[in-house]
Amino acid sequence: MVINTSGPMITAKGGSGAFGTQYTAIAAGSHFPGLVATEHYDGAAWSLGGLMINDRFDHGAAGSQAAALAIGGRTPTISTVTEHYDGHVWSAGGAMIIAKESHGSAGVENAALSIGGSTPSTLSNTDGFFQLAKT
Repeated sequence: MVINTSGPMITAKGGSGAFGTQYTAIAAGSHFPGLVATEHYDGAAWSLGGLMINDRFDHGAAGSQAAALAIGGRTPTISTVTEHYDGHVWSAGGAMIIAKESHGSAGVENAALSIGGSTPSTLSNTDGFFQLAKT
């Protein structure tokens, strides 16, 4: 296995939600307050994308550059908030049943999982399934 380095991100981040593929990736959110910028990666360089609605970190994320979901995390308290991304603009999504942070996630925007993580009181062994009905 060979691991290569890429160009540097525009802004240093930690606790970001990340998703996509090697040549079409996204990083959104950060531990740093007020950092709501989304960055797109094209396989060689990073560019700025849309601004998230909520300042958040340690959230789950799933999907692609053109159809993505940010799930829960801290805003700064552990949250049930979700947001959808169309590659340019974030929009408000539905609420999770259980507020979680630092959870795993998988899937696509309209069929994603939130796996494990921390709830306001304890570590969680629960999962959640998100299904978006598009009209």
